[in-house]
Amino acid sequence: MNTTVTVTTPAQILRYTTAFITGAIHQSQLRRHLIETLHRETPITNQVTLKQLNLASEALESAISNSSSAIRSSSLSLAEKLLLPLPDYPLSSFLLSLIQTLRNRTEESAIILLRIFHSNPSLARSEIAPSLYEHLFCFHLFHVFQWFDEQRTRILPSASETPSRDGDTDDYSVSNDLVMPYAKLLSSVSGGQALKLKELEREYEEVLDKNCRVLAVYFKEVLVNKDEDATVSPPLLILKSAAGGGVDDGGGLHRKEEIQMPQLENGRYNVMLSLMLFVYKFILSFNSTYK
Repeated sequence: MNTTVTVTTPAQILRYTTAFITGAIHQSQLRRHLIETLHRETPITNQVTLKQLNLASEALESAISNSSSAIRSSSLSLAEKLLLPLPDYPLSSFLLSLIQTLRNRTEESAIILLRIFHSNPSLARSEIAPSLYEHLFCFHLFHVFQWFDEQRTRILPSASETPSRDGDTDDYSVSNDLVMPYAKLLSSVSGGQALKLKELEREYEEVLDKNCRVLAVYFKEVLVNKDEDATVSPPLLILKSAAGGGVDDGGGLHRKEEIQMPQLENGRYNVMLSLMLFVYKFILSFNSTYK
């Protein structure tokens, strides 16, 4: 199958980052849930820093809830003043991103939001902004999912024996006919295979973390690039196999690959990608019984 390099535009990045931040601004429960999650998952022990974050959060809430433009402006200024001296904590990045959107600085807001995917990619994609990860990052990660599927197939060879596609089309249909073979297969997974799947899970998460960081930098570079005649080239993705004695590549050799980001011909990747993600989650749910 032919592949072409996928170039992301500033408009595409801003479409999804702005939608996420705007949703957090307009949905108070979602916003507070995200702030609580960031507090819980990235605890800060420095009490002075913690106080600054809490005061900034309160000032931001005041700006969002107040209809007075003067109070709104002063509250945003106070929150920003409290946050700017702080390191790039995920929570401070999230709050600053909200502030920049409220000031109609969407590019700055997106750049700051992407810091979370660089500093804590696992948290960002799983609990903070999974929709942003799905729509913006997953588009570029097809080869990573493909790599995972290949590694999984080496552990569970029968997993490759799935129903074929109808005709010669590129569409995949996720139906009971496709799901049930995996259910039947996983019911016979041995303890040794489960341990290998657990190691693959750990390695897969590391690979996703590395590539989320790479992509976050790439998206930032796209946004800051103001030269219309210069295109920011997509980065090479990192595939790491068998690091630290994990799953090998079939030949007993450990490898680290860098590959160019592809786009499937005719753009047909969504359903296939969904299938891979479904199988991944299904395996992990089974594997959790061995932990």
